[in-house]
Amino acid sequence: MSLAQRLNMRQSQQLVMTPQLMQSIKLLTLSNIELSSFIEAEMERNPLLILDDGAPENRSGDTTGDIADPGPNDPSPEWQGDAPAQPISEQFDTDVDNVFTPEAPDATTAPDPVAERQMASDGPSMAPIGGGEIGEGFDLEALAASQLGLHDVLDQQIGLLGLCPADRLIAADLLEWVDEAGYMRAEPADVAQRLGTELADVEAVLGLLQTLEPAGVFARDLEQCLSLQLAARDRLDPAMATLLQNLELLAKREFAALERVCGVDREDIIEMVHEIRALNPKPGTAYSTSHTQTVVPDVVVSQAPDGSWAITLNQDSLPRVLVDREYHAVVARSATADGDKEFLTDCLQTANWLTKSLDQRAKTVLKVAAEIVAQQDGFLVHGV
Repeated sequence: MSLAQRLNMRQSQQLVMTPQLMQSIKLLTLSNIELSSFIEAEMERNPLLILDDGAPENRSGDTTGDIADPGPNDPSPEWQGDAPAQPISEQFDTDVDNVFTPEAPDATTAPDPVAERQMASDGPSMAPIGGGEIGEGFDLEALAASQLGLHDVLDQQIGLLGLCPADRLIAADLLEWVDEAGYMRAEPADVAQRLGTELADVEAVLGLLQTLEPAGVFARDLEQCLSLQLAARDRLDPAMATLLQNLELLAKREFAALERVCGVDREDIIEMVHEIRALNPKPGTAYSTSHTQTVVPDVVVSQAPDGSWAITLNQDSLPRVLVDREYHAVVARSATADGDKEFLTDCLQTANWLTKSLDQRAKTVLKVAAEIVAQQDGFLVHGV
């Protein structure tokens, strides 16, 4: 047996999880809204990325991801007030007199003082809540956001109770422990120990806070919440109090047992149950400031006239990213430092990778959606 050294060459293939490949896989798990946020962050870091707004005058004619950048001498699509008449008439295909018909005020007509006073008195009352001119600028979201929350409403009512400074401090601490449903999630003993005061003082302030609106706030459990609401309606009699102490029997619908413990007949029990169902077990939700987010679909499935299913991507919520190669060419000619050239090269590679990854993501989402529709055809046609 002899030992010898030899040099061999072998060719092999393996899949390496590069950062770009990992990022492409991550894009598949993002919804359209999350993807829009990701693209916005990438555009802030990469000057070669731009959004395709769909306007034909902003494209260079290449649909593969290139876009033309208008030069400094190109006419702007927006009209400027001091522009000459000839370019305007050429751009809008009409004469300037036909575009603008200003009505000059008649100097011979004296203003009507009654009308001026009427307009001055109506002006402030007709201003929209969101600001701006009449008929525009009305911001519904700003109006909803300006509504007071539960803590704000309770804090205003606490300020009207006329409490002493010590009780005001106890009330402020108790208010911090009220959740969105209106329940207090703290023990009075813990509050007294934390503030260094007597338990009787905390319970006295808590009892006062439990009389605030909406009825049922500052309750420590469901039974107390319903009791406070019935007391506000003057309906907390001994039979009703006993019924609230046996809510587990009510949940099991054991009406015979409730008749015995409450000492009433079946008709009274049914009437008491109706009164309890009219109460709000979560009184604080009436002042909830959370906004309902509308679900935006990534894929739209509609039935074609021939009975098949048409699957399309929701382009309204999916931005289209393009690479501004003309801008890259202009900047590359003026870049002289090695760091600038390396930065431009990295931006161009990143932009090309992102556009290809987004295109691949769209194709993958469509293929997956098509397979789901094919497997669930019976559900889409007949339902559950």
